[in-house]
This record gives sequence, structure tokens and C-alpha cells, in this order.
Amino acid sequence: MSSYTWLQDEFGLKPEGAAIYDWQYRMCGDFQTALWDAITRADEDNLDRLASGFPVEVRAYRLFSQINGWWPSVEQRVEEAKAKKGAAK
Repeated sequence: MSSYTWLQDEFGLKPEGAAIYDWQYRMCGDFQTALWDAITRADEDNLDRLASGFPVEVRAYRLFSQINGWWPSVEQRVEEAKAKKGAAK
């Protein structure tokens, strides 16, 4: 089970969105922090190697770094989910 499952359940995020949210908001532990550091420093060949062991994180990073507007859409989804939960109270 992914360490991002609670983010997926709480905010309706896909695994990649949950992984990036976890990283961007500094919610990951020591290993995940080191992994994200390696991912962000890797060239394409090494990203491909990292993807064999950490496909969600590498896919997430590629979406984050290559698709304009992807990260803001993840943040918006979280904010909408929070507002919806707040309105339901």
C-alpha cells in the first residue's frame, strides 16, 4: 500500500498527485525526502532507472516538471475537497 493512500482517500487525488502533494508540502519522511532529492537531480537516463523502482514518484515528477498547469490543478483539487468537507460540517 502506498504511503500516499490517505491523501488519495482524503482529497480524491490520483497516486501521482498525492505523491507530489506529499513532497511539495514537506510531509514525507527521511527516505522519501532523499528519494525526491535524487529524482529532482537526476538526468533522463537516471530518471528512467529510478522509475523502475519508484514509478509513481518519477511519473509525478515528470508531470510536475513538464506539464504546464498540472501542479496548480492538483492544489485546486485539494482546496475544493477541503471546502467541500468544511461545508458538509
